[in-house]
Amino acid sequence: MAGKVIYYIWTFIERFGTNIISLCGNILLSYLLLPEDFGLVATISVFTVMISIFVDCGMTDCLLAKQNATNRDFNTLFFFNVFVGCIICAIYCSISGWVADFFGHPELRLLMCVFGAGAIISSLSVAQMTKLRYNLEFKKIAIITLSTISLSLLLAVVMALGGLRYWALVALNIGYSAFMVIILVFFSRWNLRWEFDVPTFKEFWKFGVNILLSSIMVQTAQNIYTALIGKYFNPQQAGYVWQAQKLNDTPTNSLERTITNPSFVLIAKETDNAKRCNLIVEAFDVMTFANTMLCMYILALCTPIIDFVFPERWLPVIPILRAFICVSLFVPVCNHLQYVFKIYNHTSIIRNIVIFEKIGFIVVAIITYRFGIVPMILSTGAFSVSALAIYLYFVQKTSGISLRLLSSTFIRNLALGILVAAVTFLSATFIENSFMALCIGTVVFFVVLALVCRRFKPSFYTSVKNKLTSLKARLFSSAN
Repeated sequence: MAGKVIYYIWTFIERFGTNIISLCGNILLSYLLLPEDFGLVATISVFTVMISIFVDCGMTDCLLAKQNATNRDFNTLFFFNVFVGCIICAIYCSISGWVADFFGHPELRLLMCVFGAGAIISSLSVAQMTKLRYNLEFKKIAIITLSTISLSLLLAVVMALGGLRYWALVALNIGYSAFMVIILVFFSRWNLRWEFDVPTFKEFWKFGVNILLSSIMVQTAQNIYTALIGKYFNPQQAGYVWQAQKLNDTPTNSLERTITNPSFVLIAKETDNAKRCNLIVEAFDVMTFANTMLCMYILALCTPIIDFVFPERWLPVIPILRAFICVSLFVPVCNHLQYVFKIYNHTSIIRNIVIFEKIGFIVVAIITYRFGIVPMILSTGAFSVSALAIYLYFVQKTSGISLRLLSSTFIRNLALGILVAAVTFLSATFIENSFMALCIGTVVFFVVLALVCRRFKPSFYTSVKNKLTSLKARLFSSAN
């Protein structure tokens, strides 16, 4: 696993780099555009999210899990993606008038058609990016993705400065897909031929349809959750929830994908089941430990972070963010474990667990919203805990890995995280200056984390120490 760390490093650079650029771009555009510009595009955000879900249909994961994939397989995926993109474009154009009338904004008619065309553009890059992941070219993926997001943001800023208002946000979305296709044409090897293998497509579809249904269920639950908050809480409270969810999802989702994306491909390529199981346990240990420590850092220093970064009026975000962080101790781990079922081609398990979790999520949200936002978030999070237990049970059934081993790994890492968070919280809680509290708390967190790793995670501690020593030596060498 040590020799494969470079894949995780490049995935980390790609995921967190993309989020940092997006965050900075969002702040910059918020100065150049009006709130109603964002609101107009956000009105049909559900349609933009659905594009990636339907264009992919869960089939890329099937191709990534396949041993000895051929160019014919990638061409089959490519032409199916383009076909779906064209269907989405036709549907969006046909319902554009109804959407504009429903929301009462005539501008949405043209926006829906443009986003429909964007679905076709987006479909052109799916197979090529999948091939790069299959070939473990994570460095190239990072370079292409960061270049693409930077160019699309530059285009959006230029259009905003030119007074094109909400079209700048449209350009940010469509431009990303367009620049991705252009860069892939020049910088990736692609042997595109008119090939479509029906048996291969049936194999992809059997695998992907369960992932598709799961993704639709997730989005449905999220939209109902958002609708409840918008309906029964005032705009100010809804703004607090939106900000807290953004602050929670950006780091935790990035971390989960940083670990899961390379792990999925690397473990799928391992044909010996005993070695594969060892790799799954290693990846699960790294995922639960890293996710727990990230959540505990935010949980312990939530108050100084919000107080220092945001104006005073945003302080009510703190308890909401803490509630989301408590839920995120479990949700990213559930998402991470899904790749096990993809590798063993049991995607129906993912479908069934997600349906159970999200139906429970919706029911509990409808029942508990009257008690307030924080109780609602924590109550819905209870189903994520149940889902994690079910995932662990079926991982044992699918792969043969001991349920006790996986459970004890998670509980041990959770306990270590609570220990680090408790010491960090106590070190910063009595310091009135938020900046000083944040600085001191951060130093204490990493010192205690290093001590914990040295005592309970010696191999992890040694690996990180050697990497930092090597990096330090390189920096001094280049300086001289």
